[in-house]
Amino acid sequence: MVKLLEKQKFLILLFGAVLLLCVIPLLFVRIGAGHDFQFHLARIKALSENLQNGHWFSPLYYSEFYGTGYASPMFYGDLFLHIPAAIVLLGFSAVSAYRAFVVLILFSAAFSSYFCAKIVFKKELPAFVAAFCFVISGYFATDIYVRAAIGEAQTFVFLPIIALGFYSIVYEDGRHWLCLPFGLFFCLMCHILTTYLCVAALFIFALISVSRLLKEPKRILSLIKSAVVFFGLSAFFLFPMAEQLASGHFIATSGLSSLIHGTLAERAIPWQRALGDFSANQIGRVWTPHSLGFMPVIATICFLILWYKNKKPPRGAWLFCVCGFIVTFLTTNLFCWDSFQEIAGIIQFPWRLFVFSTFFFALFGGVLLLRCNKCKTACILAGVLVLSSGFSYIHASYSNSPSMPEQTKSDEKIQPDLNAIGSAEYLPLPEGTVAIDAEGNSLSGPDMIRAVMLAVRKNSSAVTSNRIDSAHLTVKRYFDNMTLTFSGNISSDAYLDLPLIAYKGYTATLNGKKIAVTNSEVHAKINLDRKYDVTYTGMLRIPIGEIESGTVTVRYEGTSVQFISHILTFVTVIWAIGYMILSKKRAGS
Repeated sequence: MVKLLEKQKFLILLFGAVLLLCVIPLLFVRIGAGHDFQFHLARIKALSENLQNGHWFSPLYYSEFYGTGYASPMFYGDLFLHIPAAIVLLGFSAVSAYRAFVVLILFSAAFSSYFCAKIVFKKELPAFVAAFCFVISGYFATDIYVRAAIGEAQTFVFLPIIALGFYSIVYEDGRHWLCLPFGLFFCLMCHILTTYLCVAALFIFALISVSRLLKEPKRILSLIKSAVVFFGLSAFFLFPMAEQLASGHFIATSGLSSLIHGTLAERAIPWQRALGDFSANQIGRVWTPHSLGFMPVIATICFLILWYKNKKPPRGAWLFCVCGFIVTFLTTNLFCWDSFQEIAGIIQFPWRLFVFSTFFFALFGGVLLLRCNKCKTACILAGVLVLSSGFSYIHASYSNSPSMPEQTKSDEKIQPDLNAIGSAEYLPLPEGTVAIDAEGNSLSGPDMIRAVMLAVRKNSSAVTSNRIDSAHLTVKRYFDNMTLTFSGNISSDAYLDLPLIAYKGYTATLNGKKIAVTNSEVHAKINLDRKYDVTYTGMLRIPIGEIESGTVTVRYEGTSVQFISHILTFVTVIWAIGYMILSKKRAGS
């Protein structure tokens, strides 16, 4: 036991820091104050209801958004949300499950970053400093406490794994090459935007390393192999999402959701605040987070002192330092974000890149210790870096939200709002959707999102028909399907409009025979700054034509692309398990 404690002293020290600075305060935080808290709490609750009704890895949350069936999991991976959802099924509140999941994220991020850094650095102290500065950092605290962005927070667990896989392929023997595709896959399952940015960063680093890759083509083959495995693992998510996006316009792809809280230029960090800890975070209607803090500057000063004394910088120090400052520069208003709004607006805010700034500066801090041969110097340097990073974490946790330590609401009193779907990014926005006032003026921009959401709400409670009277229509609604019995139809163009969002994959049967489904055209009168007549064409319509009477059953059965993609992912997982077992046997023989 003593030998184990001695061998893992830095890991134990790191876990102790996470427990003291992150986990224990989480027990007293007013958790409902986080920006995206209700959005993620609703996801957990809706997923638990899916699981309770036998729907694992369903592309729809059937109970979300007034019961219209919101396809959040088709666009926003929820693989790891099955953990808190399962906790809810055990009888705990959704908020308690959320807290437990955040604790798991914190410890997992510490574990993965420490061991990945230890494999690369081959020393414990540098690995400890890098992991500490990555996890106990200002932006991670902002994600956890202030923004409640647990999708992005989960990526802190997998970015080190991705980096280890890439480093192993490009700079070492490729032993850990599977870390790259699996890390990217798990990152995708947490947060698609961070994965998108991560792939862009990997491409840039591959270009930087192109001479090395060209000298050893087997490394290029390993990168290609990693890409194939990644797409195989991600097939069940990527291909159905691509199919759905190809089926029509969505709010996320229309550019509306990227503007609802301001343009990229408006949401960029003021340059003078990029590395400061003492600054306001509200500029007019635009919110910006706590900045990176003093750790990057202090690490750079220490680096320059070491470089001056040793005349030779540590390997990789220049690269991580420069990358850290370049990415930080990209988060500021010094960068011409106005020119990139159209092509990069989907990332919503430039300071999302702080994830990568934090990562690069954490590696920078770890690399600095590689050439510290004197124990006293190494301990002093490690202490300075750890304290500066810890200060940023504490300041971001408490100074930005003074009311957070006040546990004013118990977990039981905070209820999930299943209608909290953020900016409705994953709602279809078909042609013909408009909102017009009495003078003929059309809504556009973020107001259009609110109009569409209100129109869906007003049409979410009943089945309507153009020809069949309600007295001749019986509706039975179950968790995942609807049965409609009608009679007395004397027209040739009758249809039923259902309170379901018309995602591709819905099927309907009329008297046991499959029939086509189409989009409806529902109407609503709403009040924003004035009265508007809204026409929304994204809900489900069942044409019944001239059939006089019958029974219609509607359910979401998915598509052929979804079915084939699931098989492809299953085959890839089986192959990967077999490959790892065989590799382990070969290594042991």
